Order: sequence, then C-alpha cells, then structure tokens
Amino acid sequence: MRAIIESGLALALLSAVLGFIAGAGVYVFSINRLLGYLRDSLIKSILLPSTLFLVIGGWCLWGILSPRTALPFTMTVLVGMALGEIGTSLLRRFERGAPPISTSGPLVTWRHPLTTTALQVIQYQVPVAGWQGPALRIAQLSDWHVSEKLPLEYFHQAIAQSNQKSPDLVFLTGDFITKLSDLRFLLELLQAVESRLGTYAILGNHDYWADAGKVSACLRQAGVHMLHNGWEQLLIDDKRRVLILGCEDPWGDDRWEPPNIQNADLVLALSHTADHIYRLQKAGAQVVFSGHYHAGQIQLPVLGPVIIPSKYGKRFQRGHFLIRGAHLFVSAGIGGVQPPARIYCPPDILIVDIVPSSG
Repeated sequence: MRAIIESGLALALLSAVLGFIAGAGVYVFSINRLLGYLRDSLIKSILLPSTLFLVIGGWCLWGILSPRTALPFTMTVLVGMALGEIGTSLLRRFERGAPPISTSGPLVTWRHPLTTTALQVIQYQVPVAGWQGPALRIAQLSDWHVSEKLPLEYFHQAIAQSNQKSPDLVFLTGDFITKLSDLRFLLELLQAVESRLGTYAILGNHDYWADAGKVSACLRQAGVHMLHNGWEQLLIDDKRRVLILGCEDPWGDDRWEPPNIQNADLVLALSHTADHIYRLQKAGAQVVFSGHYHAGQIQLPVLGPVIIPSKYGKRFQRGHFLIRGAHLFVSAGIGGVQPPARIYCPPDILIVDIVPSSG
C-alpha cells in the first residue's frame, strides 16, 4: 500500500512539474503571438499576470489531481513544443544572411549580464541583385524608447556613432517613445541625426499608443521624412530611382497597400515588425529594415530570448536574413521598455552598405 501511495505521489509530482513547463511554454507562445499586440493599458496589466496564473497554475493543479489523464496530454504538448523549436532553429539557420563585416562596441560575456547601454555598431555589406547604382550606406536606428530611465547622453552617443559612419540614408523604424510625457526629449535628439540624402521614418506600436499625431509632428519638425504606410521616391545620380516605402501595420490608421514599383531601380522598405517580410518581398522590396523585437531584451545563457513578439517566434529575432531573395535586417534597437534593462542582449545600430551586384 505504501509503495502504491508513493508511486502515486511521484507520478503526481512529475505531472505537475511537466505541467509547469508546458504551461510556461503555452503562456510564452500566447505572449509572443497574441497578448503582446494588445495596447498597454490597465486591462493588459491585469490580463498578463492573470493569464500566467491560470495557464500555469491550472495545468499544475490538473497534473496533481489527475496525473494519469494530464501526463499523456502534457507530454504530447512538450514534444510538439520541442519539434517547433527545432524547426524554428533550422529555418533560422537556413535563412541566415551574410554575417557582418565588422562589429564594434562592448563584448557580451557571461560575467557581465547587464547590457542596457552596451551599444554595438554592426556593419554589413550586401550586393543587391539588379542594383547598378553607386554604393549606398544606410544607418538604422530603431526602438529608441526615449525616457528619463536611460541617460539622454546615451542617446546622444548613439546618434554620434551613427553620424561618424557618414550614412547616405538614415532609417528610423519606430517606437521613439513609450509615454507621451517623454516626447519633450525627442526633438533635440532627432535634430542631431545626420544623413546625406535624408532621414526616413515610420512609427511603431508604442508611438501609436502614446500619440501618433504628436510623435509624427515632432519628427517632421526635425526634418524627418514620414512614410507611415506610404512611400517616397529618391533620385540617385540623376537617373536611378530608389523607392523607400513604409509599413506600419497593424498599428497604423490606414492599411498598407503595395506600391507600384515599375520605375524603381531599388526598393527599400521600413517595417516596424519583421512579420511583414513575406508581404513586402512579394510586393518587390529588395531590402527590408525592421525592429520591434528588441532581440528579446532579456536573454538566458544557452536558451537565448524568451519573449519575442512575433508570429514566427524566435525565427527573426535579430540580424541579417535572406528571404526569397530579399534582404531582411532586424535591429535589436537602442532602448528598452518595461523595464528598460537588457540582460545578455546588447542594443545595436545597424550600418548596411548596399553595393551593386556583380551579376
């Protein structure tokens, strides 16, 4: 009898532990693909922890009360999760683009986990098929989240490092602020950004949640070209046309529609989230710049990021990818949010040199 009781307790304990792991995985899945898109609000602040408690706590309780029923289902979910992670890892490896030609800034080591202001400047060089114009240098500064929680001097230093690279174009891919009260810092920072041919921007989800109109007005006052869900054409060396388009879905006031690219020699796209890569590639975008994910902002040794707000999970967390012939660059961003601290996840500025293709 004692052996039966002990075996039953062991089974219940095993079922509860595995239920905790499965519940945590399901919760992270829902955060990344569903709950993360909700507007910051009191409802969201209540919903996130309550969902965590219900999913994980409920699964553990089920495992304890009915281990023989819960355990087979839990094991099936865990196997599915493991296969999904393996598939994502293989896809990420297959779609990985050329590595950077240089990376400057503090190195990340396990002894120094706090990387909130350990800014890296990561430089790439990519030949773009069909482009026969001059080399173009693009600096991407994403996800500023300007606030008093990070020293303004840090943002000034980030902009100075971008300026030192003498970019032809600067692309700002959204999330300039988190709260409207922080808008007062933004104009001074934006006016310091330098580019030879212009600075172009779209808004991110936090800009819309703060006040899209006021953020856009601040950017325009600083001389930034606002794309929103539209596009602008730029003439290079008097004959080659570069089409620069923006995509703010799903947060924009109007829906994104693919532009007519027939007369463009090069099509560049700004999208706050890389989730739109297939839409943009299909529409003719040859190089896409995005952010939004913060590369997880908090990463765990070996395991990497936990929270990546994307329907593709960790697939496009940061770096350079080649998707059906289109180059995708995903920045980890400059700032951080809720809280702004970064763990084993340095912020970055991307410098992308687009050069003519040899073919």
